[in-house]
Amino acid sequence: MSSLFPDLFFFGPFFAPVLLRAAAAVYFLLYARSMWLLHTQKGKYLAFKDLVIGLLLLVGAFTQLVALVGIVHVFLRGMWFKKERPIQPLRETAVIVAILLALVLMGAGAFAIDLPY
Repeated sequence: MSSLFPDLFFFGPFFAPVLLRAAAAVYFLLYARSMWLLHTQKGKYLAFKDLVIGLLLLVGAFTQLVALVGIVHVFLRGMWFKKERPIQPLRETAVIVAILLALVLMGAGAFAIDLPY
């Protein structure tokens, strides 16, 4: 069966990463806010790292490198907090890692500082 909107395939490869970048940026920025509210030294340090990753993804600077750093950060931040904060759910981790892997493979997309040209 053919697609209902075949004209949208023209926009897909260039604008789909923008939505993925925005979703990942919102995730990191909201997580940074929650970590900042912990009022601990470790919480503020991780909040700063999440804030930098979120802002770089939002503007599209060094997207593939930041996505790789974000994957490592998501996996390792559970080790920073043993009893102070519950470990993030596996579904949440799987979704954000899938989004970041897609950004590594596809690049920044439109409206980014590091265009593919």
